[in-house]
Amino acid sequence: MAPGYLTDCLLRRENTDRYDDRLVVECNLIEAYEQIIGFISRHTLDRFFIEGTQRISPRNIIAREIASNILAHREYSSTFMANIVVGNDSIVAENWNRSNHHGVIDPEDFTPQPKNPLIARFFAAISYADRLGSGVRNLHKYSVMYSGKKPELIEGDVFRTIVPLSAENVLVNVPVNVPVNVPVSSTGEKILQTIAANPNATLDEMATSLAVSRKTIQRNLNTLREKALLSELVPTRMGIGGSSSK
Repeated sequence: MAPGYLTDCLLRRENTDRYDDRLVVECNLIEAYEQIIGFISRHTLDRFFIEGTQRISPRNIIAREIASNILAHREYSSTFMANIVVGNDSIVAENWNRSNHHGVIDPEDFTPQPKNPLIARFFAAISYADRLGSGVRNLHKYSVMYSGKKPELIEGDVFRTIVPLSAENVLVNVPVNVPVNVPVSSTGEKILQTIAANPNATLDEMATSLAVSRKTIQRNLNTLREKALLSELVPTRMGIGGSSSK
């Protein structure tokens, strides 16, 4: 099975000439899939919606489709390095492609063709992807739900996926006043920034947004509380802002 190596994931928000954060995915397909989703999740805010009777995360669905597409429908014989760039107004993914036609894909009028049938079937078997063609439709459906804008999927020698972001989807570095003599972990700093940007964030939402476990969030929150860095940022609710919870 083809490896999932050499996918370059970049965050370009402040330093747009180079990057603010970088992950070079250089591993097997399973780990590559998880790392790509984790990178996108770290740098975009989660927003939950109700679909029927189910609570869903369009952000997670979009990240899943980007990861699945760039790994399962990529031309691995090319030396072109697949890349994903998370910017201020979009997520752009590019990979070398064996194109069937050139131009923007219309979800209402296209014939999906597998580029790597074995990988596509493998991903479907382990629930990393749905039926062929569902990725295009899912990206259109959930991008509109997430940001109010349609994505662009452009087929050519390089397959390009552009998922728009709105200001409320972007996890920005909110200034947080932490005393210089108080050490804070990188996860703790991201938690403080998330709470400053969204004081109503729950433990589960923060865990999903930062791509870590709920226990990791709770452990860091306890540490921040012990260092007296939390009480002024967020009210006591759900065990976040104080020593007691109901």
